[in-house]
Amino acid sequence: MVIIASVVIVLALIVLELLVGFPFEHIIANNKARRYVTETYGLTPTKTQASILLGYPITVTVWVEEKPYDFDVKMSRFVFTFMSDSLLNRTVEHIMGTDLNDYVFGVTKQNGRASVYIISGPIKDFSLSDVEKNPGIVFEKRKSHYCSIVLYDDLTLKNYEIDYALVYSIYNQIFELGLYPKHIFFSYYDIKGKDGKEVLSIYITNGHFPKINSPDDIKPFFDEAIQKLDKKR
Repeated sequence: MVIIASVVIVLALIVLELLVGFPFEHIIANNKARRYVTETYGLTPTKTQASILLGYPITVTVWVEEKPYDFDVKMSRFVFTFMSDSLLNRTVEHIMGTDLNDYVFGVTKQNGRASVYIISGPIKDFSLSDVEKNPGIVFEKRKSHYCSIVLYDDLTLKNYEIDYALVYSIYNQIFELGLYPKHIFFSYYDIKGKDGKEVLSIYITNGHFPKINSPDDIKPFFDEAIQKLDKKR
């Protein structure tokens, strides 16, 4: 029985490691990603984290000294052949989102953040060197993107009372900064940090943008979201 149990355990471990990667695969992938980032971009990796799932390429998330954001390097499993990286996309997202994030951070008294995300796949109509020479090119040739606004305000404690003037000021600032997203998310969380839970969210598509010209025009989106919550309770 002991032998059978041991065999079963060993087989289970092998199956698990086939699914999520053997330890040596993680080590090799991390090392190759570090070397790739150093040799290709002259950047200094400070941390790497490989993610492996059977049937998918290996994804290594890389943090570097020179950038305030991480990016991914993808490679094939077992042979570790480089496939792609997301440095250009992440750089564009950072440039497009920095001023908006600063605005939200300030107007909410450090109780909010904003991000811009590319949704059209890898950028191909300009290069990383083009962006480094002229960061403004990301607005001149903007790809499809969306804006995500997170506000740390537990609406459950205030009967879902919304500060529409605040929301509209953020909404308006998006366009003042030259962003024209496909859609905008506003999400409310009860507390900051990884333990925070979303208590309300709304989604505004670009088809609604021409009709939003005041704080009152934002209200129907929240009314609908709150009504859906009421039905669930």
